[in-house]
This record gives sequence, C-alpha cells and structure tokens, in this order.
Amino acid sequence: MQSGLKAGIVFVVTLLVGCGYHLQRARNLPPVMQRTIIVGTNPYGTLVRQLTRALSGTNIEVVQSPAVATAELHILRDDSGQRVSSVDSRDRPQAYELHYTISFSVTHQDKTLLKPQTVSLTRDYVFDPDNVLAGNQEAQRLLAAMRSDLVQVILRRLAAVKAPGEPAGKP
Repeated sequence: MQSGLKAGIVFVVTLLVGCGYHLQRARNLPPVMQRTIIVGTNPYGTLVRQLTRALSGTNIEVVQSPAVATAELHILRDDSGQRVSSVDSRDRPQAYELHYTISFSVTHQDKTLLKPQTVSLTRDYVFDPDNVLAGNQEAQRLLAAMRSDLVQVILRRLAAVKAPGEPAGKP
C-alpha cells in the first residue's frame, strides 16, 4: 500500500513537471525595499494583508513606521465595483462586469523609485435573478481572485524597481 502511494505521488509530480507546471518562485525584490511601509490605504484591509503576506514571502519586512522604512509603497487607489452588462426582456440584470483598479507608486527618502502605476482588471459573470445569493457569492469570489492577481502584478512591477543611482541594466 505504501509503495503504491509513493508511486502515485511520483506519477503526479512527473505529470505536472512534464506539462510545464512549476511552483511560483519568490520574486527577488531590490534591496532598497528591504523594509517597506505600505502607505495610503486601510492598514487592516484585505489588500494590505495580502500585500504584506506576499512581500513577506519575498523576505521583505513590512514595517509600520516611516522612520525605519527603506521604501514606501503608496497605494493611491484601491477601487472595485460592478456594472450591469446585459439585461433580459423584463429589464432584469443577467450579467455583470466587475472591475478592480489599483494605483500605486514607490518612494525612497522622498525620491520616486516607481512612478504611479495603474492596473485594472475586469471580469464578467452571469447573474441568475432567481438565485441572488449565489450571484453575490460568485461576485465576491471573483473580486478576491482579481485582488490576488493584482497583488502578483504589483510584485512583478516592484521587482523592476531600481535604487537611486543604480544602473538601469542591473538585474
């Protein structure tokens, strides 16, 4: 039984590796971001919690005091919402478009390391007026997935940050 389990695990791992699947590696963020403070948004909000967790996974310490911070990640906009994208013959919503927009920048000792960046995502979902609860749950799941995607976009953009005076070609 034990060897069958091991063989099954080896088979699954081999299958995943063979199809190109690989675990996402932690991004290498620049040393200037070693101790980062997140500024300008709800410090207890979901976005900040996810960013804090993601930054910590890259060995960046998220600090609460600007005095000890080596960089400031400014969240300039954190906005989400929805709009009706189609209606039925009785003018009831059938589909919605969700949108999520984040704007951010990075500074170091009052010098701009990353100019303001805006990233927006949209997703559509079908709405059943006879099952409102399921539609609301689907919207919340989509918004959470969009937020996670945006956190990954922020990390990719942060990986490109250069310290003042650092040559542009340095990885």
